[in-house]
Amino acid sequence: VQRGQLLGWVGTSGATASGPHLHLEIRSMNRSFPRDDPGEDAIPGRSYGNSNATIGSFTFLRYDPWYSLRAAEERGDFAGPPPTFTEGHWVRVSGVGTALNVRGPEPCDDPIAGAAKPNGTVGQVIGGPARCDFTSFDMWQIRWSDCTEGWSSERFLEAAPEPDDVCPEDRWTLQLNLDGEGTVQRDPMADDYASGETVTLTAVAEDRFDFIGWSGDRDGADNPLLVEMNADLAITARFRRTFEAWSRSRFGEDGPVGADDPEADSLGIGLANLAVFAFGLGDPVEDRSTLPRVERSGEGMELVFTRLKDSGGLAYVVEVSTDLMEWTALAPANGEWTVESGANGETETVRVRLPADPDGGRSYARLRLLHESL
Repeated sequence: VQRGQLLGWVGTSGATASGPHLHLEIRSMNRSFPRDDPGEDAIPGRSYGNSNATIGSFTFLRYDPWYSLRAAEERGDFAGPPPTFTEGHWVRVSGVGTALNVRGPEPCDDPIAGAAKPNGTVGQVIGGPARCDFTSFDMWQIRWSDCTEGWSSERFLEAAPEPDDVCPEDRWTLQLNLDGEGTVQRDPMADDYASGETVTLTAVAEDRFDFIGWSGDRDGADNPLLVEMNADLAITARFRRTFEAWSRSRFGEDGPVGADDPEADSLGIGLANLAVFAFGLGDPVEDRSTLPRVERSGEGMELVFTRLKDSGGLAYVVEVSTDLMEWTALAPANGEWTVESGANGETETVRVRLPADPDGGRSYARLRLLHESL
């Protein structure tokens, strides 16, 4: 017997089990050990660890290598048998009574309901081995031919050839949506992607718009965005009309912005750049009907103005006063504000019913433009 050789099963005589090894008894009918005995200190007529055993009229001297085995284990002489399978092997269920349990997600978890596999089911080893208290057999993680995954005992598994009908690799789709004016470039371009594959998304804003971030299954404002595919994803690129983008479009990268300069009339029309942007005026400005104005409505008055559908970092604040000293903002509530979409789809007309002075005096209204850069 070679050192480390797996001996398998032994009959009722001459062997006892302890730990991972068999303790073999070498017996001699003539009260002497053969010359090739496993221990140099084996002395004929002496019992090592056990007394002589008498069977019928014969007395056998025993040689028990327990101490030699223990020393060999401490030296690390026994590498142990190699694993039955390795990752990538194909296996088949064989010899099971009804069906082989599939446990998960961990090796020692309860069986997965409805996942047991009958004899002949084929799968591929993707993990293991692992040991559980309820079995002396290794557990292996397997992706079965029906695409289910789990852990099963090697007791009812045997090697098998790769089948023709293999569980297909997981593939994931990436749906891209747009909010605002812009496009998204993806690299690589494909209908679907393998698990773990990385896709690069680059948002490109249209003229007068800026990219402001992602929403859906990814958030943040990284651009480009790296996406690792491990599920079907839907991601929206968000673009907004901004005063900065409008200014770049009108005047170039080095042109004036004038958001905080009331004298910044770069178009020569008597309006600061921010107002031209806020009220959706064209270039050149020919129609000034979108500028704020007060109109009579029944017995009251309304402030009417045009604003951008997407605020572009702007806030339109309506304020009222009776003395031009103290101003109170009007909240868009109680039906006092009405909004109508503009014909171009980019602006909307707002009508604000102004409250009358309860004392019958004068009332004043104004519209303030607040920009995030101010």
